[in-house]
Amino acid sequence: MFLRMKHISPINDFFFRYLFGKQGHEHLTLDFINAVLEDAGMGPLQSLVIRNPFSPKESVTDKECILDIKAEDEKARLYNIEMQIQGNSTFTNRSLYYWAKTYVGQLGNGDSYERLNPVICINVLDFILLTNIESAHQCYMLRELYSDAMVLTDHLMLHFLCLTRFKKMRTMIKIPLADWLSWFCYDEDNMKGLETILERNDRIKEAHERYEQFTADRELMERYEARQKYLHDMATFRQEAEEARNRGFAEGKAEGKAEGKAEGKAEGKAEGKAEGDVERALKTAQIMKQNGEPLDKIVLYTGLSPKDIESI
Repeated sequence: MFLRMKHISPINDFFFRYLFGKQGHEHLTLDFINAVLEDAGMGPLQSLVIRNPFSPKESVTDKECILDIKAEDEKARLYNIEMQIQGNSTFTNRSLYYWAKTYVGQLGNGDSYERLNPVICINVLDFILLTNIESAHQCYMLRELYSDAMVLTDHLMLHFLCLTRFKKMRTMIKIPLADWLSWFCYDEDNMKGLETILERNDRIKEAHERYEQFTADRELMERYEARQKYLHDMATFRQEAEEARNRGFAEGKAEGKAEGKAEGKAEGKAEGKAEGDVERALKTAQIMKQNGEPLDKIVLYTGLSPKDIESI
């Protein structure tokens, strides 16, 4: 069933998975990956298969929906594509973790290391990952410390595409990738240059047509709205949790200083505060588990051990 088209954000992860993960859209995914590789001075792929196809029925609060599109090219190289609109410097650890998970996942019991193929991660970010580098497209590989030209292996490659930086320095990106990133950045209040891109780039023109089909589909838009609500709720929850943690630290420091003169009283206060902190952490962990947050994130936000969290 279809609705009147409305504007949505192309970088919403639910739409992103639809665009690049849906069966029949492989040529769009191939064009995007080739644009990324060309910008990094690498050769193009010839074909691509989506390994985890998009399903309109997948949960909008399932962490798998947040994660990625997995693909494989004609040489069995694996690609992990992800859109992330919020994050910080720890996202590098996350990217390495999912690279490692994909890399290790290629082997079964008793398989030879020769079966391992390169894994290339492409991360599209709407936040600043590293403050000490200005490039909107960063590509990391394993290189010898004293010789930049010496690459140990092509099995590890991490691309970070920063939309926040791209908006300020578009001329530093080659046109095929710049067209894709420009399209990701468009909104209702900034449509300048869109027609030019659609006229010169047939793949992005088709992506825009898929976008219009998506926004006119009632079921997909209902799930998009649900996804947006979930993301807003989680952002609010994280902010409130951080504020509560900061207040707890400030109050604990003030109370400890005021009552620190009496050793016995201070010890009792510290013990009581510690118990209160644990209770708050357990409550926070319970809420995060109910919202489908991954274990490593709950550990980071609460300070609890994985064993304590699993027992909740």
